Amino acid sequence: MTNDPAETPREPLRALDQDLRALVAQEVRKVRNDLGGTLREAGTGGALIAAAGVLGALAAGSSAALALRALDRVLPPVASAAVLTALLGSAAAGLAAAGARELRSVPPLLGAAADQVRHDARVATDAARGAVGES
Repeated sequence: MTNDPAETPREPLRALDQDLRALVAQEVRKVRNDLGGTLREAGTGGALIAAAGVLGALAAGSSAALALRALDRVLPPVASAAVLTALLGSAAAGLAAAGARELRSVPPLLGAAADQVRHDARVATDAARGAVGES
């Protein structure tokens, strides 16, 4: 900072304001990109869990009449219902496990970007306090 009387204490604050605006815009873009990727990854796990729910409903009700009729030709009716229920239940359990694994691999929603914004805000606040204290 110079000793020029024409330079007011507001000049450093204006520069800080412009820098802070640019930093905030950059961080908002970074968070938006991080969230987009995270939500896409979570979508795959959610879809697998939804598919598991559909298959689980089929297993619970054993409503797959065509499969039951086919099994009824070679097995007694009770045995064919048990076989179909076991098959659909196993498939639902496999999809649920795959979906849970997929969701565990997704990073926290805001993660490092939110921490970086907090840190940058603290640095900017400290710098602004220092600039005001110098004038």
